Amino acid sequence: MKEVFPLTDAEVITLKEVIAHHPNGRMRQRAEGVLLSHRGYQLSEIAHILSLHRNTVSLWFDVWEDEGLMGLRDRNRSGRPPTLTPEEFEQVRAWVDEHPQMLKLVVARIAETFGKKISVDRLRRLLKKAGYHWRRCRLSLKSRRDEAAFKQEQTLLQKLHEQERLGNVNVMYFDGSGFSLKPVVPYAWQAPGEVLGLPASSHSQRLNVLGFLQNTSNTFFHLVKGRVDSAAVIEAFDAFCETLTGDRVTLVVMDNASMHHTKAFYQCTERWKAKKLFIHYLPPYSPELNRIERLWREIKYRWLPLWAYQSWADLQKAVKEVLDQIGTKFQLTFT
Repeated sequence: MKEVFPLTDAEVITLKEVIAHHPNGRMRQRAEGVLLSHRGYQLSEIAHILSLHRNTVSLWFDVWEDEGLMGLRDRNRSGRPPTLTPEEFEQVRAWVDEHPQMLKLVVARIAETFGKKISVDRLRRLLKKAGYHWRRCRLSLKSRRDEAAFKQEQTLLQKLHEQERLGNVNVMYFDGSGFSLKPVVPYAWQAPGEVLGLPASSHSQRLNVLGFLQNTSNTFFHLVKGRVDSAAVIEAFDAFCETLTGDRVTLVVMDNASMHHTKAFYQCTERWKAKKLFIHYLPPYSPELNRIERLWREIKYRWLPLWAYQSWADLQKAVKEVLDQIGTKFQLTFT
């Protein structure tokens, strides 16, 4: 009758630790089989307890006797041969980049060009393994901007943030955003067979927020009733200036919206300079450089709860709660 040789106390302790804590389930099962044999169970009994064939358990005993604990680990396996060669997959990636919404077309090209039959699901798995993601496309202004000016601005902002780290300046990013009862939540985890339903609103009031962001531990928000115009922006800047203390210069980085270039706005810049607040405009069509844009996306797509869309009162309450908890419950990290 096949069985393992009697175990030492140290081996028993080691096998018990493996059974209790090893992350690999197959390793835990093999250790349990060896320990059961040590305790006097017959080979057929162990196979029945573990729901395995006796030959499998017998093999465990052989490798235990030959290699000890290391023999119970999974062996390296050759695995399934790749569906596509590296060269073929590079061509497939080019086809996917050309037709990112039409995987059926790519599958047809694979069959036609390489003579290989591959399913759309299999192609999806290969793309995910290569780092591709299925996600919403975003509108982009890159084609309209001056790329040289954009890169020059990136370098300038890096230098400003270096001065900020040295304590010479505060760099704040300014922008506004609006919230309404029309949900902008594209995806959410949902139970099998269920679909989350959000109220469909054909018309909704708009809650406008003007914000100043240095990082998520230093923010200032100004809520606007009604439309946002130059007067509303000036009011927000005046309110922000009242929070400034100390001798450090504050540089506000902002875009080139028309309301930021009115005569009334320019007339206020002198009194803001007296508070050591200066304006720096980003190049046209460069929203990626305005850090607060990312904050608005996080609020709308992640941080704002679904119950916010139940009513106008709920929306106002939820937005204010999120704004109040930025820097504590809600954090952003900028590199």
